[in-house]
Amino acid sequence: MSRFAKAFVVVLFVVLPAFADIAGSTSGVWETGGTNHWIYATSHVLGGTQTSDVTFDGVSFGPATTPDNNVALGEILLNNGALFDGVHTYNNTLDFTVDFTTPAGAQLLFDFPLTVNASSACLGFCDVLVGLPGSGGSDSVVVGGTEYTLTLDGFFTGPGKHHQVTQLSSITGSTVTAHLYGDFTTSSVPEPATAMLLVFMLGAVTVVTRRWRKE
Repeated sequence: MSRFAKAFVVVLFVVLPAFADIAGSTSGVWETGGTNHWIYATSHVLGGTQTSDVTFDGVSFGPATTPDNNVALGEILLNNGALFDGVHTYNNTLDFTVDFTTPAGAQLLFDFPLTVNASSACLGFCDVLVGLPGSGGSDSVVVGGTEYTLTLDGFFTGPGKHHQVTQLSSITGSTVTAHLYGDFTTSSVPEPATAMLLVFMLGAVTVVTRRWRKE
Protein backbone atom coordinates (compact mmCIF):
# COMPACT_ATOMS: atom_id res chain seq x y z
CA MET A 1 0.00 0.00 0.00
CA SER A 2 1.40 3.44 -0.96
CA ARG A 3 1.97 6.16 1.59
CA PHE A 4 -0.89 8.12 0.00
CA ALA A 5 -3.29 5.20 0.42
CA LYS A 6 -2.25 4.71 4.04
CA ALA A 7 -2.84 8.38 4.85
CA PHE A 8 -6.21 8.29 3.06
CA VAL A 9 -7.28 5.28 5.14
CA VAL A 10 -6.36 7.14 8.34
CA VAL A 11 -8.52 10.12 7.33
CA LEU A 12 -11.46 7.83 6.51
CA PHE A 13 -11.11 6.27 9.96
CA VAL A 14 -11.44 9.71 11.52
CA VAL A 15 -14.48 10.96 9.58
CA LEU A 16 -16.66 7.91 8.97
CA PRO A 17 -19.64 7.57 11.37
CA ALA A 18 -19.52 4.72 13.87
CA PHE A 19 -22.34 2.55 15.14
CA ALA A 20 -23.75 3.58 18.53
CA ASP A 21 -25.76 1.89 21.25
CA ILE A 22 -29.13 3.33 22.27
CA ALA A 23 -31.68 2.61 24.98
CA GLY A 24 -34.31 4.60 26.81
CA SER A 25 -38.01 5.31 27.08
CA THR A 26 -40.70 7.61 25.70
CA SER A 27 -43.49 9.58 27.33
CA GLY A 28 -46.22 12.04 26.44
CA VAL A 29 -47.72 14.86 28.51
CA TRP A 30 -50.63 17.08 27.51
CA GLU A 31 -49.90 20.80 27.89
CA THR A 32 -53.41 21.31 29.22
CA GLY A 33 -53.80 18.83 32.04
CA GLY A 34 -50.17 18.02 32.76
CA THR A 35 -50.43 14.23 32.45
CA ASN A 36 -50.58 11.65 29.67
CA HIS A 37 -54.39 11.51 30.06
CA TRP A 38 -56.53 14.32 28.59
CA ILE A 39 -60.24 14.33 29.44
CA TYR A 40 -61.86 16.61 26.88
CA ALA A 41 -65.56 15.95 27.55
CA THR A 42 -67.76 14.72 30.40
CA SER A 43 -71.44 13.80 30.49
CA HIS A 44 -73.77 12.90 33.36
CA VAL A 45 -76.44 10.39 32.44
CA LEU A 46 -78.73 8.37 34.75
CA GLY A 47 -76.70 9.38 37.79
CA GLY A 48 -73.42 8.24 36.25
CA THR A 49 -70.48 10.01 34.64
CA GLN A 50 -68.98 9.21 31.26
CA THR A 51 -65.80 10.79 29.92
CA SER A 52 -64.20 11.13 26.52
CA ASP A 53 -60.43 11.24 26.61
CA VAL A 54 -57.14 10.82 24.76
CA THR A 55 -54.26 8.94 26.38
CA PHE A 56 -50.66 8.52 25.26
CA ASP A 57 -48.73 5.56 26.64
CA GLY A 58 -44.96 5.61 26.24
CA VAL A 59 -42.70 2.57 25.95
CA SER A 60 -39.13 1.48 26.57
CA PHE A 61 -36.78 0.83 23.64
CA GLY A 62 -33.42 -0.87 23.23
CA PRO A 63 -30.80 -1.79 24.00
CA ALA A 64 -30.06 -1.69 20.29
CA THR A 65 -27.39 -0.51 17.87
CA THR A 66 -28.01 2.22 15.31
CA PRO A 67 -29.28 2.40 12.69
CA ASP A 68 -32.41 1.04 14.37
CA ASN A 69 -35.52 1.29 12.19
CA ASN A 70 -39.23 0.76 12.76
CA VAL A 71 -38.90 1.32 16.50
CA ALA A 72 -42.19 1.34 18.44
CA LEU A 73 -42.37 4.63 20.36
CA GLY A 74 -45.77 4.47 22.05
CA GLU A 75 -49.49 4.45 21.39
CA ILE A 76 -52.32 6.94 21.46
CA LEU A 77 -55.86 5.95 22.47
CA LEU A 78 -59.04 7.88 21.63
CA ASN A 79 -61.90 6.91 23.94
CA ASN A 80 -65.34 8.29 23.07
CA GLY A 81 -67.26 7.66 26.28
CA ALA A 82 -69.30 10.82 26.85
CA LEU A 83 -72.93 10.67 25.70
CA PHE A 84 -74.88 13.51 24.07
CA ASP A 85 -71.92 15.89 24.14
CA GLY A 86 -73.08 17.70 21.05
CA VAL A 87 -70.81 19.14 18.39
CA HIS A 88 -67.70 20.83 19.79
CA THR A 89 -64.01 21.29 19.06
CA TYR A 90 -61.28 20.63 21.63
CA ASN A 91 -57.59 21.51 21.25
CA ASN A 92 -54.50 20.40 23.13
CA THR A 93 -50.80 19.79 22.48
CA LEU A 94 -49.02 16.55 23.32
CA ASP A 95 -45.40 17.05 24.41
CA PHE A 96 -43.67 13.86 23.27
CA THR A 97 -40.31 13.17 24.93
CA VAL A 98 -37.58 10.60 24.32
CA ASP A 99 -35.31 10.08 27.35
CA PHE A 100 -32.14 8.09 26.70
CA THR A 101 -30.44 5.91 29.27
CA THR A 102 -27.81 5.18 26.61
CA PRO A 103 -26.34 7.73 26.03
CA ALA A 104 -27.20 8.75 29.59
CA GLY A 105 -29.04 12.04 30.00
CA ALA A 106 -29.76 12.70 26.30
CA GLN A 107 -33.26 13.84 25.40
CA LEU A 108 -35.33 14.56 22.29
CA LEU A 109 -38.51 16.67 22.24
CA PHE A 110 -41.49 16.87 19.88
CA ASP A 111 -44.80 18.81 20.01
CA PHE A 112 -47.99 17.36 18.52
CA PRO A 113 -50.82 19.97 18.33
CA LEU A 114 -54.02 17.92 18.14
CA THR A 115 -57.74 18.61 17.81
CA VAL A 116 -60.78 16.52 18.70
CA ASN A 117 -63.94 17.26 16.75
CA ALA A 118 -67.22 15.87 18.06
CA SER A 119 -68.42 15.43 14.51
CA SER A 120 -71.84 16.37 13.23
CA ALA A 121 -71.39 13.70 10.53
CA CYS A 122 -72.94 11.13 12.86
CA LEU A 123 -75.21 13.39 14.91
CA GLY A 124 -72.60 14.13 17.56
CA PHE A 125 -71.89 10.47 18.31
CA CYS A 126 -68.50 10.39 16.53
CA ASP A 127 -65.30 11.97 17.83
CA VAL A 128 -62.43 12.52 15.41
CA LEU A 129 -58.85 13.15 16.58
CA VAL A 130 -56.99 15.09 13.87
CA GLY A 131 -53.45 16.37 13.48
CA LEU A 132 -51.44 13.20 14.11
CA PRO A 133 -48.00 13.81 12.59
CA GLY A 134 -46.98 11.95 9.47
CA SER A 135 -43.49 10.84 8.52
CA GLY A 136 -40.44 13.07 8.35
CA GLY A 137 -40.40 15.04 11.60
CA SER A 138 -37.06 14.72 13.39
CA ASP A 139 -34.99 15.93 16.32
CA SER A 140 -31.31 15.45 17.17
CA VAL A 141 -28.96 15.68 20.13
CA VAL A 142 -25.14 15.57 20.19
CA VAL A 143 -23.39 13.57 22.92
CA GLY A 144 -19.65 12.87 23.02
CA GLY A 145 -19.06 13.69 19.38
CA THR A 146 -22.00 11.59 18.15
CA GLU A 147 -25.26 13.05 16.84
CA TYR A 148 -28.32 10.95 17.70
CA THR A 149 -31.34 11.56 15.45
CA LEU A 150 -34.90 10.26 15.67
CA THR A 151 -36.99 10.56 12.50
CA LEU A 152 -40.69 9.88 12.95
CA ASP A 153 -42.44 7.42 10.63
CA GLY A 154 -45.89 8.49 11.86
CA PHE A 155 -48.86 6.76 13.51
CA PHE A 156 -50.20 3.40 12.31
CA THR A 157 -53.23 1.23 13.05
CA GLY A 158 -53.42 -2.52 12.90
CA PRO A 159 -50.64 -4.96 13.75
CA GLY A 160 -47.22 -3.48 13.12
CA LYS A 161 -47.00 -0.70 10.53
CA HIS A 162 -50.18 -1.79 8.78
CA HIS A 163 -51.94 1.47 7.86
CA GLN A 164 -50.61 5.00 8.40
CA VAL A 165 -53.12 7.52 9.74
CA THR A 166 -53.20 11.23 10.52
CA GLN A 167 -56.57 11.01 12.29
CA LEU A 168 -58.65 8.60 14.37
CA SER A 169 -62.43 8.29 14.54
CA SER A 170 -64.38 6.71 17.40
CA ILE A 171 -68.12 6.30 17.86
CA THR A 172 -69.69 6.65 21.31
CA GLY A 173 -68.76 3.77 23.56
CA SER A 174 -65.65 2.71 21.68
CA THR A 175 -61.88 3.20 21.85
CA VAL A 176 -59.45 3.27 18.92
CA THR A 177 -55.65 3.04 19.04
CA ALA A 178 -52.73 4.07 16.84
CA HIS A 179 -49.05 3.26 17.33
CA LEU A 180 -46.14 5.66 16.77
CA TYR A 181 -42.98 4.43 15.01
CA GLY A 182 -39.63 5.99 14.20
CA ASP A 183 -36.04 5.42 13.07
CA PHE A 184 -32.87 6.09 15.09
CA THR A 185 -29.64 7.01 13.29
CA THR A 186 -26.27 8.32 14.40
CA SER A 187 -23.42 10.25 12.77
CA SER A 188 -20.07 11.60 13.86
CA VAL A 189 -19.77 15.26 14.83
CA PRO A 190 -16.07 16.05 15.36
CA GLU A 191 -15.32 17.96 18.55
CA PRO A 192 -12.88 20.93 18.29
CA ALA A 193 -9.81 18.79 19.06
CA THR A 194 -10.95 16.13 16.60
CA ALA A 195 -11.63 18.78 13.96
CA MET A 196 -8.08 20.12 14.37
CA LEU A 197 -6.74 16.59 14.03
CA LEU A 198 -8.82 16.16 10.88
CA VAL A 199 -7.36 19.36 9.40
CA PHE A 200 -3.88 18.13 10.27
CA MET A 201 -4.54 14.76 8.64
CA LEU A 202 -5.90 16.41 5.49
CA GLY A 203 -2.76 18.50 5.34
CA ALA A 204 -0.69 15.35 5.73
CA VAL A 205 -2.56 13.76 2.84
CA THR A 206 -1.79 16.78 0.67
CA VAL A 207 1.92 16.59 1.50
CA VAL A 208 2.09 12.85 0.90
CA THR A 209 0.20 13.25 -2.38
CA ARG A 210 2.66 15.84 -3.67
CA ARG A 211 5.65 13.66 -2.76
CA TRP A 212 4.00 10.62 -4.30
CA ARG A 213 3.45 12.49 -7.56
CA LYS A 214 7.09 13.63 -7.63
CA GLU A 215 8.26 10.06 -7.13
